[in-house]
Amino acid sequence: MVGVGRNLWRSFSPTPLLKQAHPEELCVIALIEHDYFKICKAKFAFTKIDTFCVLESGAVFTFGKSKFAEDIPSKFWFKNDKPVLISCGDEHTAIITGKGKLYMFGSNDWGQLGLGSKNTVSKPTCVKALKPEKPKLAVCGRNHTLVYTERGNVYAAGGNSEGQLGLGDTEERTTFHIIRFFTNQHKIKQLSAGSYTSAAVTDIYSSRLCTWVHF
Repeated sequence: MVGVGRNLWRSFSPTPLLKQAHPEELCVIALIEHDYFKICKAKFAFTKIDTFCVLESGAVFTFGKSKFAEDIPSKFWFKNDKPVLISCGDEHTAIITGKGKLYMFGSNDWGQLGLGSKNTVSKPTCVKALKPEKPKLAVCGRNHTLVYTERGNVYAAGGNSEGQLGLGDTEERTTFHIIRFFTNQHKIKQLSAGSYTSAAVTDIYSSRLCTWVHF
């Protein structure tokens, strides 16, 4: 496994705090020795300060500044479940599991975790309010989060200074609110969230790109 870029928070490995201008072999030899570490089938996601590696086995490895990482590679699992999707914002992360549960953790200054408060969450925490709808997609912007569920609904939470939540105003939300525009109108194929913008691609039958931001 190799990585390139800034390594200020040991986002690649517990090697010295140096900027990486060239690919560097990461210090994960001890991890690779385990049979479950199938790096060729891993999924990666990056916050501003962390690297997450999701393995086929269901283990999630972290490198960086996360409170449960302590600047060394660490790992965690979901009991009787496996991650199928991971997305990261600047300092928060969303994980959807095979059983259709959404877990959020990280920085929460704008309520982007959708858990009803602005408290930082250091461990993956299930968003119980969305459990009945079984989330399928989740994307993290800089300080907001979008979620698409099996019922065809799109939800948003977090920072909204530029209208990136698509709720018709610029008020931030600490819980997930439904975006009415998409209710029973469009089947979402893909969601995307930028720093202060959001976008959705609908299915091939309607074939539309929808974007939203406050002007």
